[in-house]
Amino acid sequence: MRRTLVILALMVVPVGAPASELAVRESPKTYGHSCAVDGAVIGVDYLRRSLPTPRGMQHIPGALIFEVGVFPRPGRRLTLPAGAFDLEWSGLDRPETPAEPQLVVAQLLHEEWARGSHYPHVEASAGTIDRHGRSGGVIFGRPRRAPHPDELPERIIPLHALETTAIGNPSAGFVYFLYRGKLKKLKKLILRLQVGQATCVLKIRG
Repeated sequence: MRRTLVILALMVVPVGAPASELAVRESPKTYGHSCAVDGAVIGVDYLRRSLPTPRGMQHIPGALIFEVGVFPRPGRRLTLPAGAFDLEWSGLDRPETPAEPQLVVAQLLHEEWARGSHYPHVEASAGTIDRHGRSGGVIFGRPRRAPHPDELPERIIPLHALETTAIGNPSAGFVYFLYRGKLKKLKKLILRLQVGQATCVLKIRG
């Protein structure tokens, strides 16, 4: 119970200056997948479990991450409802809907606290002990440096989640789905987007 309370505190207390929005690409053609819906063109890249951060790609356990770019046509505004996306994969009884960013953050922090480390690092040592018990070892690897708050995945996950309100200009963000299985088991992966009467079906794998 005590550990749970710490995780919730980290979720609700703002830290540092807000990060900038996810950079928008030049066109939907720069994405691996794209399709047209009513009033816009959508671009999608499947990032597996990797979240882009200022410190490089960070592994996010238990989640599948999609980068989505929305490019409204001139003079049009697009609203993505909560149930606009769903994801289907092998062995799933029914399509999965996106997870709230806060849920992804809570799961990430639980994994990190269970490992006993709030952010990953690598450190190794080697050497000898003399007859007086003194160590002559050498520590390899850089000292642990606490990242800037804006570099933390738990801050980037909600800040860079895809906007779902009225979108009038090109916009980009991440969509998250919870999945704790092995990626190699995803023989089939289909992302659907429903906007008005238009349905976009993107065959990601399989």
